[in-house]
Amino acid sequence: MTSKQFGKSLFTVLIFVLLALLVETGWFEHLTDKHWVAELINQDGISGDAMVFGCAVLFMAVGGPRQLVALVYGYTLGSALGTLMAALAAIVGCSVTFYVARFTVKGLVNRHFGKKTKKFEQFICHKTWLKVVIIRFLPVGSNLVTNLLAGSTHTPSSGFFLGSFIGYLPQTFIFASAGAGIGFSDHFTLLFSCILLVASSLIGTYLYRRRVQPTMADILAEEKETQA
Repeated sequence: MTSKQFGKSLFTVLIFVLLALLVETGWFEHLTDKHWVAELINQDGISGDAMVFGCAVLFMAVGGPRQLVALVYGYTLGSALGTLMAALAAIVGCSVTFYVARFTVKGLVNRHFGKKTKKFEQFICHKTWLKVVIIRFLPVGSNLVTNLLAGSTHTPSSGFFLGSFIGYLPQTFIFASAGAGIGFSDHFTLLFSCILLVASSLIGTYLYRRRVQPTMADILAEEKETQA
């Protein structure tokens, strides 16, 4: 085993050990408890902030819903700061999954999702940031699968992260505002966030049908012609 291979293996083992410890100690369960998070941040200051942020990053890196993290952060910190912290945690979690896939489990992902990775790469490598924005806008879909596929292909990291951050912001703001509305008993903010969620979902669906579906149809058509 070369030093590079050993480093990759060690990195993978450390990630899994850390995740196992967090699951065993119940940190992920605590992360979804807005009262526990608020108490930790208020009592422990910067160290509490860092602990919550680190757990939020790993929670989303393994596929935890970023909307839930935004809701908890909004309840604890308010809509503006909650949006910022949740969006930062989401993009760091995204980068963790992306680089774990790129440097450690790329071969495994390609073996199990060979056709999907090929189609994804054909779709995402042109105007990457714009297509990622549209994907992140959608209210459905697996954040974990998207990150794994991107990391396992030749997807440009800069465009992927830029598009992800921009695409994360609308729903992050909406759920952070909803959390703030619950935390501060602000019914208007809560209602407004629900309206924004419906609007963003409609916009995301519209962009998907206008931009993503035609591109995917072209890719599938080219693939059928090649096979024929």
